[in-house]
Amino acid sequence: MSVVADRSRVPAGVRTGGQFATEARAEANLTLAAPDPYLDAADEVDEPARPVYSIPASAATEAQARIEKANRRLARAGIEDRFTFELTEPYVTKVGDPPREMFYRDLTLSHPSISYGGWEFVAAVDHLEAGALVRSKPGVELNGWRPEVSECEHCGKVRRRAATYLVEHEDGTRKQVGSSCMTDFLGVKPAGLWALGFDPLEESEDDGWLSGGSYGGDVATENLEVLAVALAVTDGGREYVSRDASMWRGTASTSDAVRDQLFGGGPRESAEQRAERARLAERAQEFLRDGTAEKVLAYAQQMEGEGDYATNMRVLAAGEHVDFKHTALLASAVSGWARDNDRRAVREARAAAYTPGHLAPVKDKVTGHTAVVEKVVPLEAYVYGGEGGSLVIMRASTGHTLKWKASTRQDLSAGDKVTFTGGTVKAHEAYNGQDQTVLTRVKFDVEPAGDDQDGQA
Repeated sequence: MSVVADRSRVPAGVRTGGQFATEARAEANLTLAAPDPYLDAADEVDEPARPVYSIPASAATEAQARIEKANRRLARAGIEDRFTFELTEPYVTKVGDPPREMFYRDLTLSHPSISYGGWEFVAAVDHLEAGALVRSKPGVELNGWRPEVSECEHCGKVRRRAATYLVEHEDGTRKQVGSSCMTDFLGVKPAGLWALGFDPLEESEDDGWLSGGSYGGDVATENLEVLAVALAVTDGGREYVSRDASMWRGTASTSDAVRDQLFGGGPRESAEQRAERARLAERAQEFLRDGTAEKVLAYAQQMEGEGDYATNMRVLAAGEHVDFKHTALLASAVSGWARDNDRRAVREARAAAYTPGHLAPVKDKVTGHTAVVEKVVPLEAYVYGGEGGSLVIMRASTGHTLKWKASTRQDLSAGDKVTFTGGTVKAHEAYNGQDQTVLTRVKFDVEPAGDDQDGQA
């Protein structure tokens, strides 16, 4: 099959010109391509040419419903054969005047396969522009598993597919099955996953189901644009708000804010809303110009981890475009990127402030020295019902790393500056290649906020 993204399109139902026709797309959003004129005659002996329809990606559900209607008619007529279909992965093509990049899919009609029993749905695999995105059922973690090819282990064919499904037998065997084979393979129609069957997709003047439909979800947005907008609405990723957090905070989630900035707007907006939209748009352009969006994209492309989130993120980031449904997932990369940046900055600051060696010899007093708290870690109590202690890591004014394992909880926070009024060096240790001075029986005063005096008391 030719590369569908490079084909010129013809109006719905028109067979002239074939898949390499030079005519511009008409208002209807459907194309029926003729058989490839360059196929060798021998290739058409075993399998007759099948019609291929090009439709907006979100029109697939309606297309599937129309095949189901046709199959019901076949059943009432007592005909055993049924219409089945295959959908390619979404591809980007320019549509309309002025041209706008949209996601389209090609649908090929085929026939049913053999039914099996004892299998259940485990996951759906969307074959996107950049690779496979897995949607597993609740409670199932595939640990980053992705199919190498879009092969259906039911019909045994490797084709460009929009979706395949992972099914598991009661004996533990798993198979990847194409979307057009799933119902026949399982013998049942899993509720809510897809609809089977459709009419031959002819668009009549009465229904206009393609040209009169609304397919905003098919808009293809460049990955860099999504990330730049996400950076703009989250102040560089530092104010990311998840959907769960937005519910108890009573504020908009970042995913909603990104989608509103990308796809919202209109004549009903107030002057203040238009001004804010313009401000965010300019801020997003700044993130594009200074390369920040590219850094976030690189982070997403190389995100560490083998879980589904990290694997799906790498798949999305590897492409050039993302559809409406997946903008929220891609936008969430700014949160992890900003968090990693902050952690890196802290590590670099600590490394710059670090002084090798130890604050004082073992058994020496530390009274009069000052330090800044870097980390406080609560420790579990040794006995049930006990208070527990604290592990306090500090940086002395001399640059030496201090560690104090307190037997009680300490009311300290990172950034607090303390002056020791008591305490002894217990031991000299090393952690991650850095020397640490271990303290015991520490007493201290916390300096008031804003007091920048340094040195010893």
